[in-house]
Amino acid sequence: MDINDASDYLVEIRDFFELKENLASINDKLDWLENETNQFKEKYRAYNEFWLNDPKEYFSVFLQDNEPADEIVEVDSPTK
Repeated sequence: MDINDASDYLVEIRDFFELKENLASINDKLDWLENETNQFKEKYRAYNEFWLNDPKEYFSVFLQDNEPADEIVEVDSPTK
């Protein structure tokens, strides 16, 4: 940059402000995106056990906890 030419300096200062404005806009959009992502992620937090636990172990525990009774219960057939 030539110190003797003030117009070049003003152009660079203006460009610097435009750069800061653009960076601020990008940061605002990234903040919005992060917020939206966190809200979306929160919707599925109740189901996180499905991807945090080992599926084979989880299914094994499920089968043990929900083992069918030895007795067969007969259901009355509906009357006509």
